[in-house]
Amino acid sequence: VFDGVSDYLDCGDLTFLNSASAFSISVWIKSDNTSSLDYICSKNYGNNRIHISIAYNIMYFNVSNGTNTYATVPFTSTDWNHISLVFNGSETGNSNRLKAYINGEEQSLTFTGTIPSTTANLSGTAFHIGKRDSDYFSGKMCDFKIFNSLLTEAQVQELYKKPENTPSVVQ
Repeated sequence: VFDGVSDYLDCGDLTFLNSASAFSISVWIKSDNTSSLDYICSKNYGNNRIHISIAYNIMYFNVSNGTNTYATVPFTSTDWNHISLVFNGSETGNSNRLKAYINGEEQSLTFTGTIPSTTANLSGTAFHIGKRDSDYFSGKMCDFKIFNSLLTEAQVQELYKKPENTPSVVQ
């Protein structure tokens, strides 16, 4: 349980996210409130960012390399939701480089800026679950997974649909 005040996990510097052209994140969340600012996960320094957050009934999927670039989708649910971000910098166009899924369904995202082909080199910067700077996540999370590869839509759906306590074949 993340209390929105001081609870988070420090994963250290996940080096495979530095200057990465591909990665995926999958997590189950139950937000206490979608009308405040809550960070699900982050690795950032200035305008060099990787994060998923909820702010004022909007979910943000941020992959920035020097400029503030991100995608958004309306989000007001305080039920359990499966969230996935898939970043593929080798593709062209924002909607091909950054995909987001909620409960196994690909979302129609609104983009600000141009999603970069690689993440910034954030060497030495920790990846946090449940926090960015002094902003914390208020709610519950489980089954947080970070992949140094692209998840396919079928793999995202498998992670969403798999019965509790059943191992996934997605590795």
